[in-house]
Amino acid sequence: MKKILALCLIACLTLCLAVPAFAADASNKVGVVEGKRIWLSTFDGTDTWVLGGSDSEIEITEDNLDTVNKKNGAALSYTASGYSIVLASNLNLDLSDYVAEGVVKMDIYIEDASKLMPSVGARTAQWIGFSSNESGDTDDLKAVWVLMENMNLKTGWNEISCPISEAMAQGGTDWSKITFMRVVVGVNAEMTIKLDNLRIELPGADPIPEDAAPATTPAAPATTPAETAPATAPATTPATTPAETTPTTGGISLIAVAGLGLVAASLASKKRK
Repeated sequence: MKKILALCLIACLTLCLAVPAFAADASNKVGVVEGKRIWLSTFDGTDTWVLGGSDSEIEITEDNLDTVNKKNGAALSYTASGYSIVLASNLNLDLSDYVAEGVVKMDIYIEDASKLMPSVGARTAQWIGFSSNESGDTDDLKAVWVLMENMNLKTGWNEISCPISEAMAQGGTDWSKITFMRVVVGVNAEMTIKLDNLRIELPGADPIPEDAAPATTPAAPATTPAETAPATAPATTPATTPAETTPTTGGISLIAVAGLGLVAASLASKKRK
């Protein structure tokens, strides 16, 4: 019986530890349409996206998913260095209905805004790109870059909004078949970047609920007992208990002594007789 209980306990602990891993590996919702919004990525999973740079590409793992400092679900977290690029390939998105009024939006966390690389001439330091060619190479000019210019990115979380109609076109991109996209953040020094909720919205899209509020709610009950219980309970209980019990126990002791005295007197009287 003890062995069975021990095995059950081990199984329960294993399941509890496994739940966060499954939750972090949720779908990225790439291409999912919800009302007046089409998701480009929720960054809640490791599929579709890779980290790229000038020399190599690195597969995103669960270590890159931040379920604490995020806006919704999980955020992609990585160390940016130089022209840091997040890539998505093998896409098949039809964005033609979003070109006229659609706005590319994304939540981006900047650890230190002073480390952001400024744009120099025609070279843009921060941008989001879409392409309708297979490789995403811009040499054939089949790309449209949605710029993050004049967004005044600050330290902490920022929500960027880039109207597609104001994008800088580099050729005849076919918006009905977007096959490749990238997010580029240029920095002068290493720092942490987090991305969340990359999407295109039409006017009137419902707001995206944030997960941050429930994380702060348990703090109130935790502080209330700490402030009230120790201040009132210890102050009243010890003060009243001695006042009520000490006289009572003292009274019982006197009665007991008096009774013993009467018994002794009675025995002495009998002996005289």
